[in-house]
Amino acid sequence: MAGLHKVFKSHIKSMRYVFKDGRIAEFVGGMFHTADEKQIEELTAEVGTPGKGYSKNPSIYIDTEETEVDPTLLTPEAQLRAKIRAEVLAEMKAATNPENNMGTSSAVFADSINNTVKQEVGQVSGDGAVLTELKKIEQTPVVATQQDPKAMLESLKAKMQSATESKQQ
Repeated sequence: MAGLHKVFKSHIKSMRYVFKDGRIAEFVGGMFHTADEKQIEELTAEVGTPGKGYSKNPSIYIDTEETEVDPTLLTPEAQLRAKIRAEVLAEMKAATNPENNMGTSSAVFADSINNTVKQEVGQVSGDGAVLTELKKIEQTPVVATQQDPKAMLESLKAKMQSATESKQQ
């Protein structure tokens, strides 16, 4: 992989600058980049000292946002490949992050149990007492626990069953 190139920009989108040794700098799309120290030295002298407003050639400047560029990323295809590669690497990193909760915590499981109980209650009865009991269960704070999830589900079903039976008596 080649090193970074120094970037010089031009207010004129397509222009040429002739160096003292006769070589030509082609500004394409208002940009010229080089790794040649002599060219960098001469163009920096043409630009002058940044911030002091002095410039021998008012068309050439150094953009403080983009002072160097990787020459391998200059084509649109290379930029797209680099962008896709970065996205894939970010997805892989997120997938392997242990802090990401993928729905295995007891709080998430308890939430799904509550949804299951709601569906079962709705199928059994539209009774007001059952719905009141369900609201009590919903308002109970969910605390992370080491209790077996199946045991939690059975416990909630038993509570709902006892509420239904007490209403029928």
